[in-house]
Amino acid sequence: MNSVLRILLLLIATSLGSHVYAQAGSNLDPSLPTVEKRRAMAQDLAKSFGELDRQVPQLSPSQRAWVKAEYEDEIAGAGNRYTKRAIAAMDSIEYQLHVVKPRTAEILETLSRITEASRKSRSVEVALWASLINQLMDYQYWQAVTSLVERKAIQPKIGTVQSYYFQNYTLQAQNLLSRIVIPHLQERLP
Repeated sequence: MNSVLRILLLLIATSLGSHVYAQAGSNLDPSLPTVEKRRAMAQDLAKSFGELDRQVPQLSPSQRAWVKAEYEDEIAGAGNRYTKRAIAAMDSIEYQLHVVKPRTAEILETLSRITEASRKSRSVEVALWASLINQLMDYQYWQAVTSLVERKAIQPKIGTVQSYYFQNYTLQAQNLLSRIVIPHLQERLP
């Protein structure tokens, strides 16, 4: 990574990390996680997201075709712009399953790769944590999860969170940023 980009990431991460500590106060553990602790954190998250994944069914071929026609093709046909029809499709359970199932699989894959990378390369491991942070802050994903919970298609408890999924997992992502990514960039991560 070139030095300008590294400095920019450090400045952004430091300001976000300071914000998290200011908001969360003394509830956060100030000690930095060791490689073993980080591996355990990834495994705990994988367990939670694995439980979510098992609740979310795969779309049937006809459901996939419907989402493609009503959402993907509709947007493509409108010059990559949303239409009333595409927005209406986004309110369907089929669309929400279309969002949640593959993105949960991506989160699980990232967590699996973190566990493996933690045994080999800290730089690769931290890059994967940064990718996970990005995935945890995906508003569209959490909006679809919330809708599935409201429709009683999935259980409300995801890990330790039972409501305000986007807000709580964004806070968790900020915590990971301040406890793993920033210390790594500052060369303080054990």
